[in-house]
Amino acid sequence: MARGALQLANYRRGGRHHVRFELDTSPRSADQGIRAFAKLLNRLPPKARRLWNAARRRDFDIGIQAPRHSGSAILELSREAVQLVGKLRGRILFTVSAAGGKGSPPNKR
Repeated sequence: MARGALQLANYRRGGRHHVRFELDTSPRSADQGIRAFAKLLNRLPPKARRLWNAARRRDFDIGIQAPRHSGSAILELSREAVQLVGKLRGRILFTVSAAGGKGSPPNKR
């Protein structure tokens, strides 16, 4: 991946190759994170771009920590951010972690 992203995982399961990345900085919002990641993906060199294009799934997974109080939290994504993911043939996922938790278990998707 281009500079600006960290590789979180790289493994094979069920005959498929799985790779996960995240930005190397914390965006102020999910919208900003999607835009930054899309910018990195649009600058991939040809070989890496072919791998991205050949992927069966291209997930933009937004992590959310549930509020400690009984209220709710609202996450807003702009039309532009959703369109960027669409142009990259991706889908948007939301992973919600319990309040005060120490992270989530590995993703089993």
